[in-house]
Amino acid sequence: MKKTLAFAVAGCGFLAAANANSVADTDWEQARLDVKVAVSHGSTADTYNVSAIISDLRTGKVLSEPHLVVKGGQPAKVQVGTTDSSFEFTVTVAAAGDTAVYTAAVKRDGAVVGAQSATLAVMH
Repeated sequence: MKKTLAFAVAGCGFLAAANANSVADTDWEQARLDVKVAVSHGSTADTYNVSAIISDLRTGKVLSEPHLVVKGGQPAKVQVGTTDSSFEFTVTVAAAGDTAVYTAAVKRDGAVVGAQSATLAVMH
């Protein structure tokens, strides 16, 4: 039995929202993922907002929109999808607060079938 996943693990982060709409397990399993990630300064000097939009390139359907609040230097990890088909990413904002390292993996049946990483500028 497949189970839909949506969770975040972070040293001091929390998941504010994961799915904005109803998404079926088959949406994840058939998706060709498009991921947009943004990092900006939070409401206090030591926090940062991390947001992502994960959608299907073919249909344009938004599959998940996780939003997290994290502290600099502490990794935040998000995993969304199903137990058979998932997307996970980790974002760590540099202690200086000017950049963030992003790494991601797409998994099908537990095996990584795609991965990427990038250094992102933190927006003001």
